[in-house]
Amino acid sequence: MVGGYHEHGSVWSSENQGESWQEQPSEAGTAASNTVAITAAGWQIYAGNGLNGGKVIRSVAPPGGAGITHYQIQYTRMDPSDPGYDPDVVTSDPLTGWVNWTPGTPITGSPGVVGNLINTKDYWFRVAAANSYGNGPWGGPVKATPMGTPDAPQQLRATADNGEVALTWEEPVSDGGFPIVDYKIEYRLASGSGAPGSGGWVPVVRGTSTALTYTVTGLQNGQWYEFRVAAVNESPDPLETRDGQGPWNDPFSEGHATSADEQAAYAATFAKPLTAPTAPRITQSDADVIPDDTTVTLNWLAPIDNGGSDLKNYTVEMCRVPAGPAPTYTDCADPAAVWTTVPVDPADVLLTTIEASGLTNGVKHWFRITATNEDDLTSPFSLVVTATPRGPAFISIGVSGIGDGMDVNVTEGNRLSSAKQTVQVRTNSPAGYSLTVSTETEERALVNEEMPGALLMSGTGTTLSPTTLDAGSWGFRVDNLGGFGASTAVEQNVSGGGQHLWAGVPGPTAPATIRNSSTGTCAQAVLDPDHCTADNLEIWYAMRVSPGTPPGRYEQTIVYTAVAN
Repeated sequence: MVGGYHEHGSVWSSENQGESWQEQPSEAGTAASNTVAITAAGWQIYAGNGLNGGKVIRSVAPPGGAGITHYQIQYTRMDPSDPGYDPDVVTSDPLTGWVNWTPGTPITGSPGVVGNLINTKDYWFRVAAANSYGNGPWGGPVKATPMGTPDAPQQLRATADNGEVALTWEEPVSDGGFPIVDYKIEYRLASGSGAPGSGGWVPVVRGTSTALTYTVTGLQNGQWYEFRVAAVNESPDPLETRDGQGPWNDPFSEGHATSADEQAAYAATFAKPLTAPTAPRITQSDADVIPDDTTVTLNWLAPIDNGGSDLKNYTVEMCRVPAGPAPTYTDCADPAAVWTTVPVDPADVLLTTIEASGLTNGVKHWFRITATNEDDLTSPFSLVVTATPRGPAFISIGVSGIGDGMDVNVTEGNRLSSAKQTVQVRTNSPAGYSLTVSTETEERALVNEEMPGALLMSGTGTTLSPTTLDAGSWGFRVDNLGGFGASTAVEQNVSGGGQHLWAGVPGPTAPATIRNSSTGTCAQAVLDPDHCTADNLEIWYAMRVSPGTPPGRYEQTIVYTAVAN
């Protein structure tokens, strides 16, 4: 019996302290009676329900005679009305005769307590006064039934949930002779499953209830708690007020939880409230979702709450729309969508990054993540993110026009010449590209390669004509390039006579950006530049020369650089 052995009750005597006693001419009281009184040979013996399930016996000495030195009490379980009853039989077995109650010290007055009785069993009591001349006549007998507190509740079980623990138990083996009216519940912090805690017990505040279940709320997830329950029975005690509480269900408190079954039952009274982790955190950003050639790299943050125990692993799931002319679904948000688990090395199940490989370039994939803790509780899904793996990124440049240089017409009145080139860029970079222009070296002048030294005749003799045009004599422009030529940082050369502003071509240390595209010119899945549409950009160049400049072809090497974003 979990909770200890509480079968025995007691019968005790007390002076009348204002209780509502009534003398009765009957010879016995019933268990339902609150008091029983008899008169025999000058003795009055009152029997009633007493503390801890006992009965009350009050004795009054007869008038006259020598002084009373003590009282003798005997009890039996033999009904005096039975045919085999003999009032003169004194024995050690209450089932066969009268038993002398021998307390530790003589009973010299009320109250006198008779102990080691069996609760709920009927007893008969008689009392005699003794003086120096011996015992007087017996008063009684009177019937009384000792009552007690209930046994401990049985089979207490604690089941944990989110911030709470549900308790269930079974009724005690014995209710102590009175109806059970309540169950008391207490808990305390514990050091682990089946390991008692050192903290104080905290009573659960609730209304009176005989229900065999209760849920304790407001607990901390991840913390072990120990629970105990005690039964309380009705208390019809007329002399003192008691709550009728029996022992707790804790077998170790009785010092006899030695068997495996008892220890297992005790361990079942421990519980750790817990819940599933919150979802892993991931967003649809470049830092979190990175597509590449047949791969997608995902990065995420751990859940804010692990649910009360350490995380055990992450699970990444992937979905894609099936190929074919008539897929069963067109979006992985569809309930019919099929999600598969992305394989992860067992050593990496707690890493917050993964590279999903073997994917199809150019096909959109959906991803979602869950976290599972050591109690095998799994979080909700993270935010669903998407990515489209791409083939090897490429970018190519083609240039056409003025490949043979520009002719300078030095006819009087026409000193400005211009021509254009078309730059063609092809890339499968989904973020587009950036295109810049510069000279090949920091020497930005135009050189007439055909006339390295022209001779001019003059009145003072022969001189060497100019064979270069300085950087301020030539420049470029791009139609619809916002703010072109408006900044003082850009040379506004080749001025005069034209309707456009021109900028000098910078050197390689500070190239000029002439196009910044945010999209590719073809899809990521395109692997061959020849199958990629070109983005065409026209760039104009112009030279302005003064009279006397020799005609010819003036050259400079222009460098176009395209970089994928």
